Parts: sequence; C-alpha cells; structure tokens
Amino acid sequence: MGAMRRHILALAAACVALAAGAPPASAQIRFAPCTDAGFTAFECGTLTQPLDRTGAVPGQVDLFVRRLRAPQPTSTALVALAGGPGQAATPVAASFATALATGLDRRDLLVLDQRGTGRSGPLQCSALQSNTSTASVVRGCAGELGARRGLYRTLDSVDDIEALRVAAGYERLAFYGISYGTKVALDYAARYPDRVESLVLDSVVPQTGPDPLQRSSFRSVRPVLGELCSGRRCRGVTPSPVADIRRLVRRDRSIRGTLVTPAGRRQSVRLRPELIYEMLVAGDLNPAWRALLPGAVRAAVRGDGTPLVRLGYASLGGAPALQRPTDPGINTALWLATMCEDVTFPWDRAAPADARADAAVAALRREPGDTFLPFGRLTAASTGLLGTCLAWPNATPAPSTQPAPLPAVPALVLAGSADLRTPASDARAVAARIPGARVVTVPNVGHSVLGADPSGCAKAAIAGFFNGTGVTPCPAAQPAVRPTARPALSLGSLPTTARIRGRVGRTVTAVLRTQEDVLVHALGERIQGARRRFGGLRGGTITESESGVTLRNVVVVPGVTVSGRFPDRGNARLTVRGRRAARGSLTIRRDGRITGRLGGRRIRLVPRASSASVARSADRMPLAWPDLVRAGG
Repeated sequence: MGAMRRHILALAAACVALAAGAPPASAQIRFAPCTDAGFTAFECGTLTQPLDRTGAVPGQVDLFVRRLRAPQPTSTALVALAGGPGQAATPVAASFATALATGLDRRDLLVLDQRGTGRSGPLQCSALQSNTSTASVVRGCAGELGARRGLYRTLDSVDDIEALRVAAGYERLAFYGISYGTKVALDYAARYPDRVESLVLDSVVPQTGPDPLQRSSFRSVRPVLGELCSGRRCRGVTPSPVADIRRLVRRDRSIRGTLVTPAGRRQSVRLRPELIYEMLVAGDLNPAWRALLPGAVRAAVRGDGTPLVRLGYASLGGAPALQRPTDPGINTALWLATMCEDVTFPWDRAAPADARADAAVAALRREPGDTFLPFGRLTAASTGLLGTCLAWPNATPAPSTQPAPLPAVPALVLAGSADLRTPASDARAVAARIPGARVVTVPNVGHSVLGADPSGCAKAAIAGFFNGTGVTPCPAAQPAVRPTARPALSLGSLPTTARIRGRVGRTVTAVLRTQEDVLVHALGERIQGARRRFGGLRGGTITESESGVTLRNVVVVPGVTVSGRFPDRGNARLTVRGRRAARGSLTIRRDGRITGRLGGRRIRLVPRASSASVARSADRMPLAWPDLVRAGG
C-alpha cells in the first residue's frame, strides 16, 4: 500500500457511544484532614468502586479524593479534572484551589485521581520498560492488563465521578477540566445533564475524543505560524516558515546536522522532516521551542541542518519513536488503555494489524490533498495515535461517532490561539453545541490556557464567569517568546552593530546572537524541566541552574567562542575568543547596555530599542534575562 502503510506499520515496529445507564450504586466516603505537606487545608478520603460495574470482571478500585471546604458551602461542588489521560490531579490540588478561587466561595473543591492514576490504583505494565518494538510493547501491556484494559475508558471515570457526587452528598457539580479533563467533563454533562451546574473547559478535547488523523491540528499550522510571525516578527528570520516547511517535506530526505551532546561531544544526526510537525506540537507547551523553530527551519532549507537537529533533540526528548507520553507525570499504561479504547479509529477493531494499516491508509487517501499542508499524508501517518494503537487488542466496542447532546448550562470555553494539540477551532465547535457558551481565545498562547497565559486574561475570564461580572475578550498580545534569528554560518555574514564597523562590530553582533540563542534555549530547558546541562549550537556546553546560565566555550557563530555567565540577577560578564573573533571581554547589563573591550577597542553601546525575546513575567518566565537586543535587525 506504499509509503504511508509502511510508516504506519513502522511505527508499530519501531523501537520504542455513551449510552445513558443507571447511576452507580451509592457508597460512603469519609473525609479526614490531609496529613501530607502542603495540603493541610484539605480533607482527604477514599471512595471504593467496582472495577467493572457489570460484574463481569472482578475487583475494585479505591479512588483518592481531596476536598477543600468553601467558606459558605452549598449543595454544589466544583470538580477539577487534570489532563492526559493519565495525569494525577491530587498532587496539584492546591494549584487548582488558587487558580479557581473565585469559584470557591460557595462551592467545595473536589480533586480526585481518576481510576488508574496517582493514588487511585495506578496501572502498571512492565512491558513499557522493554526496548522491543512498539507492537510488542503495546501488545505486552494489553496482555498484562488482561480484561481490565477495557475498564479505564472516560465513561468509567464519568460514573466514578457520579458515585463521588452521591457519596459526598452534593446535588450538583460544576466542572473545570483541562485538556483530556474537558472530555471527562463533557461526557459527564451528556450522561448526567441534570447534575451539572456549570462548565469551564480549558483546551478542549471533543466528546468524540482526539482525531487519529489530526485534521484540525494540521489545518491550524498555517494560522499558528502566521500569528507567531505577524507584526514583522519574522523579518530577517524567514519570509515564510510555512513555505520553508513545505520545501523540506517535499525533498523527502533526512535533514543532516551535528548535535553537540551535554558532554560537549559532536554526533552526526539525521532527522526526518516529518518530525518538524512534532516539534511544532511540542511548542504548544513550550514557547521557547516554537520561537526557535522558524529560524531553524530556514537554516535547514539553506543547507544548515544543525539548528533543527538540536531543536528536535531538545523538544522531543531525544529520539521519539513510540508515540506515547514522555511526561513522567503521565501514567503511560493508563494513557494507552484509555486512548486505544476511547478513540474511534478508521479500522475494524476485530481486524489484524495489516488490515488496520490498510484501512488507515485508505482513510488518509480519502482526505483532500490540502488537509495536511504544509505537511502531507505521510506525516499524518507517521505521527499521532495510528501507529501506537495499531497493535492494541480492543476489549470494548467502538464508541459512537456522534456526540451525545449537551445541556444548556453556563459554560466558559478557553482556547489558546497557538494551540495545535487542541486547536481553537475544536473549542468553537464544542461551544456551539452548548447553548449560550462563551468562548475566550487567548492570543499567542498554546495548550493549557489558564496555566500558560502570562497576560491574566484567562484568569480574569474565569473570575468574571464565576462572580457574574461578565466575560470580556482578550486584547491583542505579543508572543511570550519572539522568533529568534536564523543561525549564521559565518562571522562575515553578520551585520555590524550600531556604528562599530568591521570585525569588532560583527563580533558584537555574534555575541548578541549567542546570548539570544543560549538564553531562549535555556528557557526551553527550564520550562521543560529537562536537562540542566546541554550542548551549545555548534560547540561548547551550557549549564542552567536556579541562579543563572553558565557558558563554557560556546559556539553559536562559527569562529566565535563565548564563555561566561548570565546570572538571573546582575550583569553578564563574557569572554570572547575564537579564530574569527575580535577577542576580549564584554559586560552586558540588564538594561541592554554593553561595555568592554574587543580587539583592543573600547566598547560602549546603548541600544536604541530592545527587541524582547521573552516577556517580562517572572512567574511564568523565570529567566528574566532575555530582554534581548536583536543585533543587526
């Protein structure tokens, strides 16, 4: 069946209808003060539920719940639902309480670890530690779970929540759901409409679940990149990142580059252009990665694959082969069991893997040619859920492709305009099915709107929704991290800085390009909570700590080596060497002024304007340093 079929099968071989039913049986839950640190304001309790409500599969699950009592409680509770699926919610209960404070004056807060996550009977699969093929890993995990693998659907969690409502004695529930939590909230509202007071949906997953062909995500690539580059923010970086991606994909060959490891060693790496899509999606949660992408893609178009290789290694956690969560906060066994059972795939669930792959290829070919631009059908086949769930032996029938009706309850829908995982178009489509729902789209914000929005607009919308003062649209906003300059291949290709001509002026520009590249990359590492030490773009090592960023023989512009430190507080002091550079030392002050001596010449620069690469927001962007000067435009 051609390349698409091979890619779908290769993913499986690479290393690494909601029917209304009777409410669940009543049960008791007793709350007592939580004893773990940071949660003494909460009560904790455990609700025991049958694993299988039909009784066909024996066993039970103990659901762990935290509750925060309202100052003036009523018969309504606000349920906060985490994402994933597979993310435990109770560890972040205090954060939920802070973010949703305006809705908690008369509502208790309920936060539970959904079945299979956290402290609610977490699923485990030893097969997930194997280095065998994806198909073997997936089949092995399903085999370990046995008949239980079909009992961790969203529907099962919905009935758990209804059981919690009954046991805790609430008449109705309000919901705040984030990402996958929005699907849980929507499915609860469809199944128990009379029990829902209101809905706040952040980064919406439709009732029918993620689209395995990712059509709305691919359609959102152009507007997301267009917004990133609007206002001439990509001037001097690329004429069009969309056109650059299209050129790389059409070449249909690996992108070659050199990766500098955290130890400073060089490795030759090849990167398939399909992975650029995965890098874009990684930018939903990390604006630094997305800011680096336009320049890296442009460099690859012009024959320099090193920036894109470095970005792929950083944003995708090394070499992503198996399409499953890399976040340690996600229970991967639960993620597999829920996704592969909940999602409607374009194949017969009883069919073997070969037949499933054929059906997936046929579905991709039925899509219009422009559905996946600037990528293609091959990228859709190579990413997402198709290859992962291909080998999963389903234990339940396919869910309905028609979403159940939703009640006319007060609803606020939050969407990030830069979100590719759960695009704003999906949020608008869901809101259209809830009479009177309000949609707030936050400009230049990706996934997990409330947590990622530095402007405070999403928080204000939630406050207005709960206290009745009204919800207003968000004003235009700059991206948290501006697109960075296209990495240069030589000192001679750089412009001079201000009125300093010749090699000295170009060296100053090279140092500022180094500053921008290093600090934005370090910001990405800090947001991701990943490596504290990583390689420079073309040489050297960078160490990121709570107090700042240290450079050791870092090369961003060939022939210019920079060492020194960018402290989180105070001025940067840098030593400049290299066979092409004007040697010396520079001090870069926090207001952008530059002083020092290069090539025997005294340097004193007061920048005309600061081109901020990272917004001034200490809580969201702990690296306050990158109020950067974009040297030479």
